[in-house]
Amino acid sequence: MKRDKLGQLENFLRSSLRTKLRNDLRYLRITKEADIECCIYYHLRRTLPSKGFWTVLARKFAGRTEHYVDLLLLKKELPRIAIEIKWNKNEMPGKDRHSLDSALRKMRVNKAYFVSVGPDITKSLYRKLDKRPHENHRLHEVIVGLDYEAKEVKSWKRKRHFLGKRMRLGKAKPKKIGTE
Repeated sequence: MKRDKLGQLENFLRSSLRTKLRNDLRYLRITKEADIECCIYYHLRRTLPSKGFWTVLARKFAGRTEHYVDLLLLKKELPRIAIEIKWNKNEMPGKDRHSLDSALRKMRVNKAYFVSVGPDITKSLYRKLDKRPHENHRLHEVIVGLDYEAKEVKSWKRKRHFLGKRMRLGKAKPKKIGTE
């Protein structure tokens, strides 16, 4: 279902996006912060109507706040939603809170979201933010973990390691350089 209204999009960001990101994390489509940004961008683009008023910008420098916003959603060229993303953080860093607060006050976005995705994140370990009165219904935290047992998390990390530093070589033969 395509979401065109702001309320529908906010509902997607608070609930459906969590499930989609958890699946991406479990299938090793997410292994670091840049992957989270790509996955959220992908899911937003699939969710928003292709011929509509919405625009999604990644790593946007906002002159009014003098901060980079990881993802910014515009409706009819007006900023409506700001999203900050972190890999495997159990609380919102002060820098991101300041950035989202500036987006709320100076850019006048309707909502601001902090998204933390990682294998070690659980609801019991995550420290929720003490919100200020003006942030109560405007600043939201979306946390996404594997929701696996410790043994399964260890197995997931081992698989992730093979996609990073321990990646195998491909099958292509190297070209010889300097032979003419």
